[in-house]
Amino acid sequence: REEKIYVFKAKATIALMGGAVHVFRPRSQGEGFGRSWMPPFVSGSVYALVLQAGGELTQMDVTFVPPRFKDSYGPVGTFFLLFKTPATNGYDGAYVGGYPEELKAWEPYASAKPCPTPIRNYEMILCAKEGKTPFLMHTNRVAERLKSEITDPKALKKALREYENEAWEDFLDMTIAGATNWAAHNVDPLEKEMELQLSDTVFIGSHACSCGSWTCGAEDLMPKEYVDSFPEQYNCMTTVKGLFTAGCGVGACAHKFSSGSHVQGRIAAKSALKYVNDKKGYTPTLSDATVSKFKETILKPMSVYDEQCAYTTSDDVNPNYISPHNFLFRLQKIMGEYVGGWETLYGTNDKLLEIALWKLAFCKEDIEKLAAKDLHELMRAWETVHRYYVGEACARTRLARKESRWPGYYYKFDYLKLDESEKHFVNVKYDMDKNEWSVLERPMIPII
Repeated sequence: REEKIYVFKAKATIALMGGAVHVFRPRSQGEGFGRSWMPPFVSGSVYALVLQAGGELTQMDVTFVPPRFKDSYGPVGTFFLLFKTPATNGYDGAYVGGYPEELKAWEPYASAKPCPTPIRNYEMILCAKEGKTPFLMHTNRVAERLKSEITDPKALKKALREYENEAWEDFLDMTIAGATNWAAHNVDPLEKEMELQLSDTVFIGSHACSCGSWTCGAEDLMPKEYVDSFPEQYNCMTTVKGLFTAGCGVGACAHKFSSGSHVQGRIAAKSALKYVNDKKGYTPTLSDATVSKFKETILKPMSVYDEQCAYTTSDDVNPNYISPHNFLFRLQKIMGEYVGGWETLYGTNDKLLEIALWKLAFCKEDIEKLAAKDLHELMRAWETVHRYYVGEACARTRLARKESRWPGYYYKFDYLKLDESEKHFVNVKYDMDKNEWSVLERPMIPII
């Protein structure tokens, strides 16, 4: 909001910018554009900036596809776990557990209890391919069950009120759009079933996926085979000396959620302080020339706009520049149609991924032509750049992996199987000076 550039000099830096959404095209378009399960303001900076600093990213193919209430993406856990609400396909048949033959390729994980999220998601994909959608959460059947179990009118009224309060409160606490969506459709969840849907793909390394930085572990736990990956041994430090991360920034470390991310943030902070204390003789320096170069780079989209905006009558379309939202649309179209978005029911193959990388190269060229007419668009411009780097890291990782280990998040038509000989981490690095990507494999060594 203020045209100020801040210059920070630090012996240690911690990257804590959440994950990434809208790299893939959201299902909500037009009037509801951008509505997603994950906050729209997380633009992948925690991955892109580490990548640009020379850091190694891991598991960028392992994104998350949350199964949630359609269009509003409200939480389903309260209904599944607390109310034991039944969920079926559109023909009142079970989709969970309904495809034992198709899931044999993913044993022993397919038979695990509780059922892993990628397997449950894949069952929804298989069901959708059979044309048995929509998926329905029978919220009304909970009320019906209570009516059949409770005969006392006062007790029944109390039970129904508690159910209603829990249902609405859960949405008002976590996903207000879920409650407003019900209200907009004149729907009472006690009387009508609600649709479920697999959402658009998100990058959230602290939840049920494992994308993020290749990060140093605790000295007494990290396998010796990983030690050489890091310039020095500090917990939660990336492969860049002095650059730490936590939460969604740490790859190969799923299911931290909020509380675990909080703990990891404390660990990262303590490690960074230890690093600073160990480097007492080091003073970070930054020349005026470097600061001027960064300032010129940061403000370039505004300069491009000022120089070229008069060329056309509408400043939204111009042959000499591209707006941040049009750049975003191009990126999302490539990711959704070629890299395994909801447009292809989360499927891709090596041929599609090769086309994606070919098209992403044009996006990379267009970064130089990004234009911003004000400070708000300047922020949007750099958000789209960060999303681009996340998208290319994802595409390159998916191309390198020759199996479908997480079929409900994405699967490969040409490698539609689980291959335990391929049980390893796929990592990527990017050299900013040379504009070169490299793909690495790291062994998967259990520590428990």
